[in-house]
Amino acid sequence: MPDISELEQRLIGALARMRTAHLRSRQTLAAALGRIAELESTPAPAMAVDPDAIAQANAEIARLTAALDAEREQSAAIARQAEADRSALAEAQAVREAQRATGRLEKLQHTDTTGAVQARLTELEQGLEQLRAVNTQLRQNNAALRKAHEAGISDPELINGALQTEIDALQAARNADRAEIDSILAALKPLVEETEDA
Repeated sequence: MPDISELEQRLIGALARMRTAHLRSRQTLAAALGRIAELESTPAPAMAVDPDAIAQANAEIARLTAALDAEREQSAAIARQAEADRSALAEAQAVREAQRATGRLEKLQHTDTTGAVQARLTELEQGLEQLRAVNTQLRQNNAALRKAHEAGISDPELINGALQTEIDALQAARNADRAEIDSILAALKPLVEETEDA
């Protein structure tokens, strides 16, 4: 077991070293604080102004400003060109659509569909003529029936003729409606097919 006096000596030596280190740290801190105070109390030396450096900086600022203005002008020119291109594109698309429509119209005018439509219109006109004739006959029969009724005469043949004329008028009206529907469908068919193809 080591001697207590030896341990005391070692402990005293360690404490002395610690005290010395602490004193040195305090001295270093005091010196640093003194230097800081000295630096804070003395004014900073005035910087020397170099007129050439200022001229160069101003020239660089002018050059960069001119480059920025040129870049802005170029961007504006590009924007104007893009707008002009958009307008030209829209106009070209409108012209192309007009040409397509014209082509479709010409195609419709030169196809056999036009002849079929014309035939349907002729059939429709014939149906309408037949309807007019039947209606005229119906009016005449109704007038004759009224006269017979006023005179007190009951003629079964006249009544049968009136009923047959009415039936004929209804059939003629139905045929005229059918012809009109067929002509409309015939006119629409090529347009629907053209739209489906586009």
